[in-house]
This record gives sequence, structure tokens and C-alpha cells, in this order.
Amino acid sequence: AGVVDQAAQHQLDVALATNIGADECTIYLKYIRSRRTDGFVVVRTKLQDERIDLLRKQGVPFVAFGRTDGENDFHLVDEDGAYGIRQVVDHLVALGHRRLAFISEPLNLTKAHQRLQGFREGLAAHALPDDPALVTVANFRQTSGRQAAKTLLYLPEPPTAIVASNDLLALGAISEAQARGLVVGRDVSITGFDDIMLAEYAHPSLTTVHQPAHWMGTLVVDMLVKVIHRQPVEPKQIIHRPALVVRESSGPLPWA
Repeated sequence: AGVVDQAAQHQLDVALATNIGADECTIYLKYIRSRRTDGFVVVRTKLQDERIDLLRKQGVPFVAFGRTDGENDFHLVDEDGAYGIRQVVDHLVALGHRRLAFISEPLNLTKAHQRLQGFREGLAAHALPDDPALVTVANFRQTSGRQAAKTLLYLPEPPTAIVASNDLLALGAISEAQARGLVVGRDVSITGFDDIMLAEYAHPSLTTVHQPAHWMGTLVVDMLVKVIHRQPVEPKQIIHRPALVVRESSGPLPWA
């Protein structure tokens, strides 16, 4: 919504291109052929993204909020998700954790793929094993995070720390850990990503990776305005390195 609000200030009709159905390209073609849309913001990019392929083929102005697995020769703003998760792993290892698990968003999304990549890179940097049993793929919401945590915490040798790919998944994992009588931040550490408003006020408050979503959304719209008006855009691509925010949900192992 913030992106659309920013665009409205520029008196532009901008389509926010999200996952809005199975036949997405038909919907985008409808927007394009109506000639009522000046440009597109493509969010939640996928590794193989047919929306971006279509917009490039049609020569329609767009800016992506994220990358793809192909040639990223278009205007985009993105986070360095792998870097953010590596910070989380470094933090947990410094607290004494050696058995780390990961709850991922669907892996067709570029950001989910990058965050899992960062997790595996972090494990490798500390010579920790990459156990497939400790990686589970969920959806986006708290209920999915809780279910994933249930699977992980029921393992014969459960993880001492759970790294979630977003804050809602982490909050769901916290609920499951607490339902099992565990003290989060002592018996098990749980971390998120994005630093949504709920993160700071959760019980316990959530250790996470801060993503300045409003600032990044403003960059996307400013870039799109220039693309629409055929003005020079420098730099063409912006990759932001997010920062770790340490709160109460991560702590040292009692026996470390």
C-alpha cells in the first residue's frame, strides 16, 4: 500500500504486481492493453518469474522489488538476504549453538532461496553440518511456522536454535515452543527476518533482521517514476545489506 501511495503522489497509475492468481500473465496483459497503467512494481519475485519476462517482452516500464535466478538486467531494489541470515548464524554460534534449524518460505521465491543459501553458507563458515532434517519449507504465516517448529522440536535430537525466514514464521515457532513448556531464549533460541512491528512487542521480543521496508519502497517508486519518464537512473540496481537486531528470543545455551 505504501508503494501505491507514493506513486499516487506522482499522479501515476501503477500496478502492484503480486501473486494474484494462477494465470497472472493474463491479468498483467489486461492491465497493459488497457493503457491505463503507467508502470508496474513487481514484488515477491520468483526464481523463474514469468511476470518479469512478460513485462520485458512488452517493453512496459517496471521496477522489481527483488531479483530472479536469470539475467537481472532490469531496474530493481533488493535486500541481501543471504548476508542477513549469515549474521543470524554468526550470532547464534557465538552464543554456543551448534545444532541450528531453518524454516523457509516457499523456495520458488528468490528471497526464500537467498535466505536459505545464507543459512547454509553460515553453517559452512563455522564447519557445522548441513542436516536436511533440520530444514523445513513452510508458507508465510504463523500457523505454518508453528507446524514447522512442531516437526523440528519432535526430532530425536531437536535443534537448540531455529532460524525462521520471516518474523511471522518465527512467532509461530515461539508459540509452539512455549506450548511445549520451553523458555524461548533459554531452552531454545528462535530468530526471524524483516523486523515487523510485532517483533519488538512479542513475548519474548524477537531477535530478527531489520529490513527498512518503507525506505526500500520509496526507492522503488522513485526509480519507477524515472523509468516511466525515461530519465537516467543511477544506480540501476540497489542491494541493501540489512542489520541484525538482537532481542530476547535468542540467548546462550545453559550448558555452553
